[in-house]
This record gives sequence, C-alpha cells and structure tokens, in this order.
Amino acid sequence: MLDDLGYSDLGSFGGEIPTPNLDSLASRGVRYAGFRVAPIGGVTRAMLMTGNDNHISGHGRVLNPLHEAYRGMPGYEYEFSDQVVSFPKLLQESGYYTCIAGKWHLGMEVQSNPKRQGFEDSWVLLEEISNQYNNVGLGLYGSDTTSHFTNNGRNIPYPEGTYSTDFYTDQTISYLDKNAKESRPFFAMVSYTAPRWPLQPPLEYRNKYKGFYDEGYDVLRQKRFQGLKNKGIIPANQVVPLPMNTFKRWNNLFFEEQRRDTREMELYAAVLDHLDDNIGRLIQTLRESGLYDNTIIVVASDNGAGPENVFEHPVLGRYIRAQYDNRYEDMGLMTSFVSYGNGWAQAAMAPFNGYKGQAYEGGLASPMIVSGIPGSAKGSVKSEHFTVLDLAPTFLEIAGASYPAEVDGNPVAPLRGKSVLSYWKGEQNIPHTAEEVFALEHRGQAYVRKGNWKLVNSGGAHDKTRFRLFNLATDPGERVDLSLQNPTKRDELLAEWDKYKAEVGIRFVEQ
Repeated sequence: MLDDLGYSDLGSFGGEIPTPNLDSLASRGVRYAGFRVAPIGGVTRAMLMTGNDNHISGHGRVLNPLHEAYRGMPGYEYEFSDQVVSFPKLLQESGYYTCIAGKWHLGMEVQSNPKRQGFEDSWVLLEEISNQYNNVGLGLYGSDTTSHFTNNGRNIPYPEGTYSTDFYTDQTISYLDKNAKESRPFFAMVSYTAPRWPLQPPLEYRNKYKGFYDEGYDVLRQKRFQGLKNKGIIPANQVVPLPMNTFKRWNNLFFEEQRRDTREMELYAAVLDHLDDNIGRLIQTLRESGLYDNTIIVVASDNGAGPENVFEHPVLGRYIRAQYDNRYEDMGLMTSFVSYGNGWAQAAMAPFNGYKGQAYEGGLASPMIVSGIPGSAKGSVKSEHFTVLDLAPTFLEIAGASYPAEVDGNPVAPLRGKSVLSYWKGEQNIPHTAEEVFALEHRGQAYVRKGNWKLVNSGGAHDKTRFRLFNLATDPGERVDLSLQNPTKRDELLAEWDKYKAEVGIRFVEQ
C-alpha cells in the first residue's frame, strides 16, 4: 500500500519517474485501470481490512478537531467496531503467518492494534503521518505532536535518523526471512508512508531530478495524459478534461513560485524513485528464498494524489511552521516539511476531475498491479470497475478461508465486497454487473455508482440537491452534469443513496 500515489506516477501507468521494479511486476502481472479506493487513506485501509463500509467498521470519519461531534457515535468510533472481522484474523486461523510494517492509521486503542486485528508480527505508525526520520508528528490535535509506534502491540520509540521507507522494508524482510524457515503460507503487508509528504528523500536522491520539471504542472498533465494512452490505461480517443479552478495556471505564477513548485515535484520524484528501489529489495528477498514464483503481489495507492500545501495550511501550518524551515536551499532535508500542492496533484490524476479528499474519480482512482495470479494475461491492462471492498473476500478465497456470520455468539455484518479472483484469473470478463451499486461517504464527500452512471456530492452530502450526475462512459472527467437531461436516472441513484445511508448508519451531526 503506497501513500498518496498518483494514478499516472508509475512508469507502467505512463509516468516519467523511473520505477523499474514496480514496472517489472506490471509486466509479470496485470494492471487494473478501473480499480477504485476511498478519497482518504484511513477509509481505504478500513475497507481493505474488513471488506466492509467504513461506517460499519467504525471509521465513519477520520476524526480531527472539526469533527469532535461524532466521537463515540456508532460507526464513528475511529476504532474497529464489533460488527466486523479483519481478514488477517481469518488468514491466521487458516494457518497463515501474517505481518505488517508501516502505516496503520486505523485507531489508537488496544483493540484496534494490528496485534488484535490478526497480525502475528507488526511494526507500525499508529497515526497518519510522521517525519520520515523521527517521531515528530503532524500537530493537528495538539496530542499528536509526537507520533506513536508499536511493535507487536507494545509502544516503541522510532529509531531516530533511520529513513522510514528503508526501515519498513528492513522489517518486512526480517519477517519474510523468519517465516521462510517455518515454511508457512504468509500474508505480508508493507504500508509505506511514501511517497506522501513530508518529502524528505535520502540525500543521495535529493538532487537526482533537478531541472526535470521546469516546464511546470500544466505541461506535465498533458504528458501524463498521453503517457496513460501510450500504456493502454485510458482509451486513445479520450479527451483531457478541463482542469479544476483550484490552482493558478503555471504561466500565471511568479518566478519564485515556479522555482519552489518545481523543487517540490523534484523531491516527490526522488521519494518515489527511492521507494521503487526498496520494492526491488523485497522482490529480491522473495527470489532468494525461492518464493517469488509462488507469491501474489498486489500494489495500490490508498487514495488519489495529495493536493495539500501543508506548510501554508491555516490549521496544520501553525505547528509545522514552528517545527520546520522550508527555505529553498533546505527543501527536502529532514528539517523541512515539503508537500507538492494541487497543481501537481491534478497532473498526477490527469484523466480525472479532482484528487485526494474528493468523491470525484480523481480522489478514488488508484493504479493497481496484481502479479502472480495463475492464468492471468501477463503484461495486460483491464479497465473494469471494482473496489477496495473486493480485496478482503478475494484474499479469503485465495486462502480457502470463509467469513463468519458471528464471532463468540455475536453476529457480524456480512461482507459488502465480493471476491474478484475469477476475474483476476481471466475466468470471467467482468467483476461486477451493471446493476450492482457502489456507494461511499466520508466528511460529506459522497458518491453512488451504478454501471457507468455516477452521482457525486462534493462536500455537502447532507444536502441532496447538491448531487451531480455524470456518465463515466462518455465523461470520465466528470465535467458535464446530466441531472437536468436525465432526471429519472438521478432519482434512481438518489433512492440508492437513501438506501445506502440507512444501511450503514450515516449521520450529519454538524448540520
């Protein structure tokens, strides 16, 4: 699981940043262009672990000071609820060795720790973010100025001065080496905090991309769009949608703004380059242990590209500016806190409207690579729609495990996702029928999808009049609202929204 990775960032998805190790997995496996996640990483991770809706799992909102009114409400605990069972628990019961290293972001209490959620071995960051070299936190709550880590459920200090991507890779390799001696089937999750901010690449990578992005994000967006076409990820006749009006066009920036923005993207490329090198280390470990040809590897992002300018943010920035120095000459050092802003994020999500945090496709689209599935067409691209909800049931089917109806005599909610293993194997052409409905809500961002029709409410889901209707077959960039032309379809999807809202227990307390 990669953090805030853009849809077009990887070489196999048309990007210019060298990612040879991830590209090798793509050539060995299948790229799924229609895979979708949630607009925020914590929600994606909850859906991944449980195969269920975030409101049922207890993660209705990723809490922050603006949403304290929700704390403790059913579905909004921000801890795992008793309505779900995480799939690693079921893999454990089926004889699997399970391990995780990296970002957790699924709750701070003991019951939500990976140790309780089915991971035999774990070394995780509990919060959403930390400095890449130490435990300096985000400062959003006041209580998270220090990030917290646990090793097999026990609090543990972060090894200061160690780069996070290297450290999480080292931990995973140690787990794989341990299990290689025991020869159990295994499930390993590497949940990197890269390539997300703070952009602090190792020093030997820091200036590797100097001058690569001087043309700016408007030009990069066009290049990425063409790159996606060249790789067969999007149709050759697709038209790039108009950009959102949330950022200045590149030619309207002052020289100093361009200079700093260019540096931000250079650092992002360096972070992703280094991340790919670490994935190469994992692949090499599997090869050396003789397990590579018998291992399924899944790569995905937890949401669309991240648009945040954290240093200048009116809330986050107060703490960040007090802790870090973003002078141009210091950008990328562990003493700086750099993120790359919404111009580059829009370029990374080139075929779509929006980016992380939004219910538009730009917030949901994740590059996915699945390598090692028997019967799959190596090097191919598939475009059919399925979601992160489908992964848990797919993994359970692979392991021969079943999902229980109850635990300790208490009923649990049925899975909302379904296995796509037959689709991955090439035994069926579509993972879902056109009549199946997909829906999601988080922080007022909501969508309902049925076939190619999608209803979107960008930030005001308490108000049904703010839903807009799009046909993704003709308008994948979601720029033309068809509500007036198709009132019957809009009403149909609004009825599905009401049904979904009642099923999962959505609330709008602040309204």
